[in-house]
Amino acid sequence: MLQAKDLKILPFPSEVQIFDEYVTAKPYCKNPMGAIGEFIAQEGDFEVEFVEQKDFLAEEYSLKICKEKILIEASNYAGFLYGAITLHMIKNQFNAYLPCLCIKDTPKTSHRGAQVSYAQINVKYRADWLKKHIVELAKLRINYLYLYLEWDFAFPSLPPICGKDMMTPQDAKEIVAFAKGYNVKIIPACNVLGHTSDFLSIQLLNDLKENMDKENSAKVSTAKALCPNNPKANELVFRALDDIIDAFEPEIIHIGGDEVEHIGGDEYCLQEYERLGRTGVLLSYFIKIRDYLSTKGIIMGIWGDMLLTLSGENRYDGKLCDEKYLEKNLEMFNELRHGTLIYDWWYTGESEKSIKFFAEKQFNIVSAASTHGCMTSIPSFDQHLNIRALFKDTLKYKLSGGIITEWINGFGYHAEQTYFNIAAGACMLWSGVDENGFICQCDREKFEKDYLFVRYATNDDALLQYFHLAGDLYGELLSMFPADRKGVSIRKSVFYTDNPLTVYIKNITDLDGKMDEYQALVARLNALYKQAQKACKDDGYFYALKIAAVCHSYILKAVQGFDKFHQCYDKAAKSQYTNQKDFEKHLDACATILQSLKGIYKEPIAFAEWMHEKLGVEESSVYRLKMARKNLSKLIRFVEQLKGNYRPLPSMVRLSEALFHRERDVWWRPRGYEWAEETSEFRTYDVELGFYYEVLNWEHIRNQG
Repeated sequence: MLQAKDLKILPFPSEVQIFDEYVTAKPYCKNPMGAIGEFIAQEGDFEVEFVEQKDFLAEEYSLKICKEKILIEASNYAGFLYGAITLHMIKNQFNAYLPCLCIKDTPKTSHRGAQVSYAQINVKYRADWLKKHIVELAKLRINYLYLYLEWDFAFPSLPPICGKDMMTPQDAKEIVAFAKGYNVKIIPACNVLGHTSDFLSIQLLNDLKENMDKENSAKVSTAKALCPNNPKANELVFRALDDIIDAFEPEIIHIGGDEVEHIGGDEYCLQEYERLGRTGVLLSYFIKIRDYLSTKGIIMGIWGDMLLTLSGENRYDGKLCDEKYLEKNLEMFNELRHGTLIYDWWYTGESEKSIKFFAEKQFNIVSAASTHGCMTSIPSFDQHLNIRALFKDTLKYKLSGGIITEWINGFGYHAEQTYFNIAAGACMLWSGVDENGFICQCDREKFEKDYLFVRYATNDDALLQYFHLAGDLYGELLSMFPADRKGVSIRKSVFYTDNPLTVYIKNITDLDGKMDEYQALVARLNALYKQAQKACKDDGYFYALKIAAVCHSYILKAVQGFDKFHQCYDKAAKSQYTNQKDFEKHLDACATILQSLKGIYKEPIAFAEWMHEKLGVEESSVYRLKMARKNLSKLIRFVEQLKGNYRPLPSMVRLSEALFHRERDVWWRPRGYEWAEETSEFRTYDVELGFYYEVLNWEHIRNQG
């Protein structure tokens, strides 16, 4: 007999009653409301009845399938939509032979959000993908979609400061209308203080910066934040907010306010800073923005991290100060809670202390988790446990809800790859977190298999094996790399350098003596991807999931090839002054080996081009890879020239340093996309500054579930 646990529905309903009967039916709805027609056909042989139940809570629904009728009950459109989606999932599992059952479900939280990041490395707007994404989020009962824009938006009242293919007001209006049919509210995020370095890197806006450490001249300011008290900066911010309001008509505008590196250093802020400290300057500014938005009937959303200086324990930057004892700051902090929504972000575990701090001050709070995909080589299923730890606190303190953020789409990474992580968080926010398990009514194994079916229409678990092999931090593959080199470092080896030697120099220490083991694991990774590709439904974006196979295949071939080069190059160096014939022979072998490596760039280039075209990911990765291939030819020519024996052979590290140079950064250079779009003579792009490693040492989840 069919049991409730056999149903492949996500989020899994809180109440399920199954009867030992089936009905052969093709459900249909003649005149579907909104987007319901996306999930129930308009032709069939068994009409679905929609009945209003005024005593149901918002978004609550019930679904009854019996031999006489199929009935969806709800108090509003959202409930009817979610009932239709559940019926759609059942139909996908059982086709036309439907089990008779009764389902009733209601969400644990009212605010269930996800975020797409367009700023930072500047993702181009792709309307087709975003609409598809909204549909997938609606299936997971996500009802808020945050668009992290910073200033990557075509503001009508400002100079044309955004790049090409960025979202326009017309795009915004269209996506808001589209999302409404799926019970998804669009929330724009426009940073009006910190995280404005791209925006402020143009000369026109240079005098709006908050000077760093009392710099003598704003003409050469290195500041990365708007000045909160500069009248011209305030005027520009209000104009931008008006543009955002006109385009999105939002319930909330997220104005950022996080990670402000410096405040209070210029003529506009110094006096206030000396009286109230940086927190006082921040509070005064946030209240000014809050008041402006309140006159428009809009809630101000801000990140909570900078306000934790007022708490007893500041986990954000560890800085504790006496500002919390200043009466004026306490007054402003108390005043700020009105009309303000705090986003308490914490991406690697629980957040109980900060939640308690804001809750005691009576703030409305939303917990912010992350897919953490930007810090990993492929979004890791291990992150499910970090999301669970955070949302467990969300539910414990009865917050309005949470969001699952994602950041820094680039270097082969994009939100399209994160659905399993988004789904885990969405299900927790809807169904709740099991105290001793995973999601209420759904353990980790069931969640993974059920979402595999719901999203990719398959029971073949090759894709799950692929994600686990590529992303499990303590699995076979990533255990070959130390904690500081098993994350984004892997993607940067491929997409964030134009130096053909970097991939070898960066990875040989970890792979030396282990190449056979690594080769076997990469072969298995590729085999799993091919199997998953055949088994899974492809909506046109499945190729994005190949990121791990693309990266590790490239690293394997490059490290193997350059290691052979090193062997011959070392032999050449040892014979340089003893045997000219052997010296030239070994250098010829070096050139031949390097020539054979030209083919390894084909797949990464094709992948980067596809990611840009389909998903808008930065095009600079394409140019970097093409230049790396071109620089390989340069290296070949140099090796052939060295046969003239006119100098001692430089070490491989010096070859790398001397032959190849480019602008460098940890993540990206300000407005780098504009330089990447220049004409060929002036086109440039940045590459990695040293080796930046995010330590993925999540020991607290290693032995969990």
